[in-house]
Amino acid sequence: PYTNDFKLQPTECIISQEGKSISIYARNTKIREHVSILVNSLDNVITEGKYSLNSDRYFWGSYDKPSGDFITGNGYEGVLEIIKIDRSIKKMTGKFYFNCHNKENNETLSITEGEFNIKYLEY
Repeated sequence: PYTNDFKLQPTECIISQEGKSISIYARNTKIREHVSILVNSLDNVITEGKYSLNSDRYFWGSYDKPSGDFITGNGYEGVLEIIKIDRSIKKMTGKFYFNCHNKENNETLSITEGEFNIKYLEY
């Protein structure tokens, strides 16, 4: 059913492409919004550290709500910080923030103080 809290819904975290890509997806079903983060390093395995969310192709953050979709890139940036990856139990902790922009209505939003402590799947 619906909830008004991102913490109560299943959050997805997937590591793919032999560890070179990570995606995180969280949703709030009550008001139909979601936050997504993608880091696709192409060449290096994702490890603990900071990753700039500064494009709309390989390193991005997005926020979607019924009134529109917002994404990083073109001067709207942020950071995903992976604090710890425990590969033995497939769990990851970190935090993030980013500014994002909706090209259709020219609105800008700031996502602040995001954090996660989740299990991930490998594909």
